[in-house]
Order: sequence, then C-alpha cells, then structure tokens
Amino acid sequence: MAQEQANHVSNADIRNKLQVQLDGLAYLWGTGPVPTDYAQWVDKTLHLLKSSFGEGSSTVTDFLEAIGEGGSSVAQRLPLYGPWGLWERMRSAEVVLSKALGEL
Repeated sequence: MAQEQANHVSNADIRNKLQVQLDGLAYLWGTGPVPTDYAQWVDKTLHLLKSSFGEGSSTVTDFLEAIGEGGSSVAQRLPLYGPWGLWERMRSAEVVLSKALGEL
C-alpha cells in the first residue's frame, strides 16, 4: 500500500510542477534567454510531461511541436527572433503548458 501511494502522483502535484515550469519562463525571458538555461528548462519540462501524461500523449506531442526540431540540443545555434527562434519556441511552449494546466 505504501509503495502504491509513493508511486502515485496527484493532479495537484502535477499542477504544482507545471506551474513551476511556467514560472520558469519568466526567468528565461529575463535572461534573454541564455541558451543553456533554455535547454535545461526544455529537458526538465519534457521529462515532467512524459512522466505525468505519458510518452505518446497529445501534451507531449504538442510540446515537442512547440519547441521544434532538435529540442534542447539546438538551443546554442538558434536565433532569438523569427518563427523558430528561442522566443517563439518559448511562447509556443507556454501555450502548451497553460493548456495542460487547465485540463488538470
């Protein structure tokens, strides 16, 4: 029984973790973003979404689409501006996370 409770993550826990990731975007916006910080944020957020919603979930698919080709591995080479620049990827990711938060 204790093991089942330890493995169970409540919607409230997921909501809190999603909110932390959303709040982390403010830091990224404030720093430019620094590409390495953005890459770490993407990796952490993707792990959270996969573990919370499932690897093949629409939330994970939408997030991967939002952050674009290459995910965090291309952050160093991306411009800030443009349709696939860091800023647009962050805006798109924010929409996905806000939607996921609203669905919990």
